[in-house]
Amino acid sequence: MISFHHFITATIAASILSTGVFTAELAAQTPAPTPAQPTSNAPVNSLTDALSLAFDTDHRLAILAENAAQPGNILSIEILGSKLTALVEIEIIHGDKKFRYPLKFGRNTTSSHWQIYWTPDEAYTKALLSITHATEFLQPNAPILTSSNATTPWTDQTRIPAFPVIATQSSIITPFGIIHSAKDLSDLAAPLTPPDDLVRHTTRWITQILEDAPAPAAIDLILDARLPWKAATRLIMATSANGLFRTNVITNNQGAITTIPLNAPVFDPQQLPDHIKMLTVGIYPLPAKKIGFRIAYNNEILQIPHECPTEMSFCTENITELPQKLQELTQAFAQTQQATHIMFAAPKNASFQTAIDYLQATIHTLQIPPEKTFIGFIQ
Repeated sequence: MISFHHFITATIAASILSTGVFTAELAAQTPAPTPAQPTSNAPVNSLTDALSLAFDTDHRLAILAENAAQPGNILSIEILGSKLTALVEIEIIHGDKKFRYPLKFGRNTTSSHWQIYWTPDEAYTKALLSITHATEFLQPNAPILTSSNATTPWTDQTRIPAFPVIATQSSIITPFGIIHSAKDLSDLAAPLTPPDDLVRHTTRWITQILEDAPAPAAIDLILDARLPWKAATRLIMATSANGLFRTNVITNNQGAITTIPLNAPVFDPQQLPDHIKMLTVGIYPLPAKKIGFRIAYNNEILQIPHECPTEMSFCTENITELPQKLQELTQAFAQTQQATHIMFAAPKNASFQTAIDYLQATIHTLQIPPEKTFIGFIQ
């Protein structure tokens, strides 16, 4: 039987298409280092003033100017519990691209002036600026950004700050630096476990940067399109295990950097709230470049006439056939039209690009927004 697994915080739990449970052991938390000291004592009355001054005087931000990147607007602000620190996302303009960039500000008292306390590691900044829209590498270590037809620009998304994770075929880069121990991301035979160092980086983000604030429970996932879906699963396991369940997939739509707001599963599929009616959609790459679909609702596998493996709901020769097939299925099984949410999953051998293509086509056809879409893994 084909089993279907998805993760719940620190555990991969069975869904309606699965029979087993996979548990991920988390690495021990690392102590949070002391925040960097303010670099200037000039009077600053607002975060905007502090940002403007920092770009003129703070050596930690010099790398942006050195790479012809300029600051834009402040995009989001989270005032942390003490009211003396704030996590801020600013807009970075780099040629024709616009990015979100996290900074942490601090002040001595609620009536004193803001100054920058923390900036991302230089390796993260370089990786962010090296992202290309091309289908071939322009630089040896530049990830090819996953493409999509998402229309919400990354810098236009209304939200609170998120933990950004960049993954190339050979490394993971976060605002705390490069994780070199993740060189097996492209290896389909690698264990389905979260990279330990990414767990540590996530813990550090929550304790040191967020100061354990509960609201910013999100990540920005910036993946090389050629990575397997399994790699994305391992990354999301590491971050959702620490409570960061909102998953913004950052993509390229014809040159614009856009976002798809998805979710890691954080529920027991056998104990869903009454208002959630879940349609489970699994895709399976088959020979001759076919894609098989296995769709379930209320624990029932739904099928329409097809010429593909018997356990499938239907198959498609290409993505353009999908809307018609889905419409045929929803017409044959009217109960599926009651679905309010989707669990979308793919196996380890599906590329991240292929999975995102079919995910978008599925939610567009079924008219379920990405915010009500959860992503999982077929074991």
